[in-house]
Amino acid sequence: MNHRLQLFPNSVIRDSGPSLREWWKDQQAKCEDPRFFRSWLVYDAGFEPARASGRFDWNVMLGIALSLAISLGFWAAAGLFLARLW
Repeated sequence: MNHRLQLFPNSVIRDSGPSLREWWKDQQAKCEDPRFFRSWLVYDAGFEPARASGRFDWNVMLGIALSLAISLGFWAAAGLFLARLW
């Protein structure tokens, strides 16, 4: 008898769920009516940024400094790791 090992039997492939075309149409419908991140996608005319009021936002500067420190720490560690390998 000649038996072949099938990684994906035909029954699994046929009954695996919606086709790619159906899945894509469903995703497009979800994008047209956002619910989860609606506040990010809809423009709020009443929102005034901090720079419009003439104040300097220190939280933005602290966030940038923190991200730079983390990035520099990562690249320094990667450089030291590679230097130790050589």
